Amino acid sequence: MNEANSVINPPTPPVTTAWVLPILQEQVNVNDILATVIKYVMALSYHMGQKHTIITAYQPLYSRGEILVWTNHKFESGIFIMGGLHICLNFFKSIVQHMDTP
Repeated sequence: MNEANSVINPPTPPVTTAWVLPILQEQVNVNDILATVIKYVMALSYHMGQKHTIITAYQPLYSRGEILVWTNHKFESGIFIMGGLHICLNFFKSIVQHMDTP
């Protein structure tokens, strides 16, 4: 084995952990339920030693989640990201609007 390669790529990769969230019995579009989910996910992140919590959500939940993060100081370490599908759709919409402009 090449010594340079063994220095760059250690033989044992770092340990990672994957979590599966519980299934909710309520509608997530209710602010109380969404706030509970944010608290739960932030507690998991804190337990794992992460400073910030990144939550990916589709567009309607993204906007509600952003409002909750902006209005509650206890959620200020939470970061909402819009899901990939809605980012792609908004990008295509901007291209079409740009092409329609005379």
